[in-house]
Amino acid sequence: MKQWKLKRTGDATVAKLFIIIAAVLVVMSFLMPGVFFTVKNFKSMAFQFPEFGIFAIAMALAMMTGGCDLSIVSVGNLAAILSGTFILKMAGNADGFKLWLVILAAFLIALVTGMAAGLFNGLCIAGIGIPPILTTLGTMQLFAGIGIVVTRGTSLYSFPEQLNQLGNGYLFGFLPIPAVLFLLVVLLLIFLIQKCSFGIKLYMIGTNAKAAEFSGADNRKMVILSYMLSGILAATAGFIILARTNSANADYGSNYIIQSMLVAIMGGVDPKGGKGKVTGIVMAVFTLQLLSSGLNMMNVSSYFKQLIYGALLLSMIITNTFPIREYVKKLTARVCRKGIGHES
Repeated sequence: MKQWKLKRTGDATVAKLFIIIAAVLVVMSFLMPGVFFTVKNFKSMAFQFPEFGIFAIAMALAMMTGGCDLSIVSVGNLAAILSGTFILKMAGNADGFKLWLVILAAFLIALVTGMAAGLFNGLCIAGIGIPPILTTLGTMQLFAGIGIVVTRGTSLYSFPEQLNQLGNGYLFGFLPIPAVLFLLVVLLLIFLIQKCSFGIKLYMIGTNAKAAEFSGADNRKMVILSYMLSGILAATAGFIILARTNSANADYGSNYIIQSMLVAIMGGVDPKGGKGKVTGIVMAVFTLQLLSSGLNMMNVSSYFKQLIYGALLLSMIITNTFPIREYVKKLTARVCRKGIGHES
C-alpha cells in the first residue's frame, strides 16, 4: 500500500509537470512567435540544462536522506579548478591521443575531488553529528576558499580546443555532448535509486531513521555514501561547466544552489526526506529550463529572475507541505453538513 501510494504521488508529480511544461510552451510561443519554439533555441537549451540538472540530482540525493547539500556548487568549482590546473600543466607538449588522455585524467581528478568533498561532508554529518545545513554551509565556504587560494582569485582559461569540444560539440554530429552526459547520469541514478536496495535504504532513512536502523540498515554508511555520490555528481557538473565555458573560477554558478533546490522540490522530493524520483527531477529540469530560456529571451534581469525563482521555491514548499487537497475536502464536507443541517 505504501509503495503504491509513493508511486501514485510520483505519477501525480510527473503529470503536474507535464501540464506546467505545456503551459510554458504555449505562453512563451505566443509571446515570442517564431523565436522560442525553434530548433535553434532547443539546441541551445540542450547545452544549458545539463549543468544545473546534475546539480539538482546531487541536491536531491542529500534531501532524500532528510538533509541538504549547500556545497554542491563550490565542490563543482573546486573540481573544475583542480582538473583545469592539471590540464594547463600537462597539455603543453601533448597533442592528439596524449591530449585526450590528459583530459580523461583531469576528469578523474574532478571525480576524486568531488568524492573526497562528499566524504568530508558525510563524515561531519553522520560521524560527528553536525546538522547537514550547518555542515554544508561551512564546507561551501571552505571549498570556495580553497579554490580562491589555488587560483589566487583569478580565472583559469586558455584550455585546449579538445576540451571545448566536449562542452560545445556534438556526438555523431547531432547529439549535444553535455545532454548525452546528463542522460547517462539520469540512467545510472534511476537504476541505483529506483531499482536497487541503495534507493530503498535511502528512502527508509529519510522517512524514519530509527526504523531504518532497527531494520538493519547502516544509517551512517548510507548518509556518507549519499553525500559522496552527491559530491561526485557536483564534480561532474563542474567539469561540464569547465568544458563549456573554457574557464574555471571559484565564483561560477552561485545561482545554481537555489535552482537545484527548486528543481528537486518541483520534481517531488520531500525536503523532510523519504520521497522523490529521478524521473520527476528530470521533468522539473526541463520545466525550469523552458522558463529560464523564455525569461532570457524577454530580457528579464537576473535580479528579477532570482525573485521569481525564490517565490516559486517558497510556493512549491508551501503547496507540498500544506495539505491543500485534504483541507478542501474537510471544508467541503463542513459546508455540506451545514447545508444539510439548515435543510432539516
